[in-house]
Amino acid sequence: MASPRFYRLPPLPRGPAAAARALLLLAEWFEVSGEPASWYNLCMASNGRHYSDTGREFLARARTYLDEDDLLQASEKGWGAAAQLVKATAEARGWRHRGHRDLFRAVDRLVEETGDEDLRGAFGAANALHMNFYEGWLTHETVEAHLARVAELVGKLDSLAE
Repeated sequence: MASPRFYRLPPLPRGPAAAARALLLLAEWFEVSGEPASWYNLCMASNGRHYSDTGREFLARARTYLDEDDLLQASEKGWGAAAQLVKATAEARGWRHRGHRDLFRAVDRLVEETGDEDLRGAFGAANALHMNFYEGWLTHETVEAHLARVAELVGKLDSLAE
């Protein structure tokens, strides 16, 4: 007689929509393939608006930090703005968006969907801002130019997230 297998389950979330998130975590833990189910999207629909709102707030803060010549914080808020809008757009489509890899994959899928190659380039500029937060090697002019690209990206993604 074979001995039973005991699995150590990941910690399960608590709070709003916890049941949906817990089921998704369990499905991922047991390596269930495919995109999150549509019931998950229904349960988490409010997150898309939250991501969009947060992304626009981050972009406004990035501009304020740039005006104050705080390039590190301007850079990170610029990255955050782009990441939040990619998350909003991915959420609207039921795509995974839990980490950097998922965000880049979502952008690739959006380029395929829309034919707009600038989405990839603008997200790359946002990623350079993210790296700058840690390295501090970008000039004021470069941060400003990258933030302009992020602002365009935010506008495009906000309309795609609806």
